[in-house]
Amino acid sequence: MYKKILIVISLLFFQTVNSYAALDDLSREGLSYVEWGTTTSYGNVTPTTTAPRWAQMHWIAGLSVGVTYHYRMVTIENGITTASSDQTFTTASISGAISLADIGGGTINCNQPNKTYVLTGDITGNGTAINITAAGVKLDLDGHTIKFGNNTSSSVYGVQISASNVTICNGKILQMGTGAAYSAAIAAQSGADGVEIFGIRTDVHLDNTLPIKLKTPMDNVSVHHNLLYSTVTEIESRHWPGNDLLRIENITGGKYYIFENILTKGCHRGITFLDGGASATALIYGNDIKHQMDYVNGYAVMGALTNAKIYHNRITTSGRAVHMTAPNMEVYNNWIDTTGNVTKDDMPQGSRPWILRYVELHGIKLEEATSKNNKIYNNFVRIIQHTTDSLGQYVPPTPLNIACYDANAMNEVYNNKFVGLTDYSTTVHNAYGIWSTWASAVFCVDMTAGPAAGSNYAVSLHDNEFISNDFFVGAIYSSPTSTIKFTNNKFVLGPGPTATHTPYYGLGVSLQNDINSNNTMNATESTTPMLSTRIGTGKWNYASQTSAVIYWQITSDSGTTVIIPPGEDPLANVKGFPNPCNINNVFDKKFKITSVPPGSDVEIFNSYGELIRKQNAADFGNSGRVSWDGKNTAGEDVPRGMYMYVVTYGTYKKIGKIGLLR
Repeated sequence: MYKKILIVISLLFFQTVNSYAALDDLSREGLSYVEWGTTTSYGNVTPTTTAPRWAQMHWIAGLSVGVTYHYRMVTIENGITTASSDQTFTTASISGAISLADIGGGTINCNQPNKTYVLTGDITGNGTAINITAAGVKLDLDGHTIKFGNNTSSSVYGVQISASNVTICNGKILQMGTGAAYSAAIAAQSGADGVEIFGIRTDVHLDNTLPIKLKTPMDNVSVHHNLLYSTVTEIESRHWPGNDLLRIENITGGKYYIFENILTKGCHRGITFLDGGASATALIYGNDIKHQMDYVNGYAVMGALTNAKIYHNRITTSGRAVHMTAPNMEVYNNWIDTTGNVTKDDMPQGSRPWILRYVELHGIKLEEATSKNNKIYNNFVRIIQHTTDSLGQYVPPTPLNIACYDANAMNEVYNNKFVGLTDYSTTVHNAYGIWSTWASAVFCVDMTAGPAAGSNYAVSLHDNEFISNDFFVGAIYSSPTSTIKFTNNKFVLGPGPTATHTPYYGLGVSLQNDINSNNTMNATESTTPMLSTRIGTGKWNYASQTSAVIYWQITSDSGTTVIIPPGEDPLANVKGFPNPCNINNVFDKKFKITSVPPGSDVEIFNSYGELIRKQNAADFGNSGRVSWDGKNTAGEDVPRGMYMYVVTYGTYKKIGKIGLLR
């Protein structure tokens, strides 16, 4: 069954059946490194990223003050290495800067207004590491690391802000081993107003900790070009307060710019806005989000923010994608490609039994009576849900989920492609919250507000493409009585239709007749434009005194040079098979990688870029074949899922994916 879904992926993009290796081409993500130096000969290289992403970030430290440096970004995809054009930055001494050094575990106070504070080395705080209490402070980590929570039982912060017009930039903030719930790498408390955060890497892991928590009303917030990473696994409740990679709350107005960040892992939500005010302006764009939803209600972007615009984001998360609960929002030009199943209940630790809620996986969801006058357009939204293990944690895919309870909400959905697929051959349709195995391109939840007035509607869907291999439009609780208009849409039956396929589920005859009359059923899928894997123009850098941070999006083929032609690549013939690999059914219980040059290193990573196993061709007698038995370094079986192998031979790399089944 899994192989069928891989074929579906290829069909969705190119309308041709390709081999499994084509998935690397379709991922539109890559690895990268930066070559840098004082000339265009460069001479220095940053570490290669460990997991393919659309956006790339690298930090360079140990530079000299007052020097111009050259650099170029290099991406690696399927053994092809592509370099950008030459770029430069210049380091400079910061006039009047106040140097900060470690003070032996105490909290450093930045209390002089309109001053720049610069770290001269890593610092460690037993509790909160740095307090910013004066207006106009800029805290430049200059490539160094702030460590917090080294010896405390309280809620603490890497940097705590309680003043206006504060900037924090260029370095890493790392949570140590102690601290109470609701700690954060960066927190804006009462008195904070006007915050800019950029070039920051976070690494937090204790219960209920957040990378960034901004919890006071502000007039201006800019969070951009950061790598927000979390391995938190425990939350108090899926409803409130949950857990986020970036949380902004108590919003009463102001301007919020959240752009070109990389958000990774966590256990619940990605970007969350709470308490949106009608006068607020929010632009959320260009972010690369790959968060982890272990608990129900975990969205990549949770937008309770009136007038918000969410656009040009790439969301390849394990969980839900976009939640729209406020009016006058626009969600457009996003690439959303998700999967995933909840693994934990929503009870606090210590009060469980484990109660899983098998609630649908949403691509974009309109919810609540406050969700009105919204527009969703020009998005690609795809959810593919695979058969699960004996725990039965499958949740149905609903790329468009409609639960807007105002009869005259006037929400509009147009020019999108929504794809919902299951690889169960026979599906089970149970009540809300109970284990089921279906899939639906559009799904309506409790749309029973009654007919709209005059020519109004609750939601109008026109000029979209809906693809499913189970049913096209479904509903739950009761057949919809709200006015839902379907006009000029295409409905495409996905490859491998289920034995229980039906166009509609729970709709009622009237709505079914309207859809049949005004739309094209069993249409042919159109071609989907793809983001390129080549380096494009989405670049940015920031240089401090002795360090720099570099960001680049992989956006287009323009202005690039292939510096290693495929025919000259010694890893061009490297192949991995069988793919997918049911490790228990393969005759020797191993995944094989062939045409591996002598002396090559072969590394296996999970989907979060964590190293699982490292081997060398010499371990296999430099025979040209390396095998993996589905175990980690400790000899333990790893769970089924998507993995990546990276073959390294000198400066050459070849990356492939492994669909591991058990």
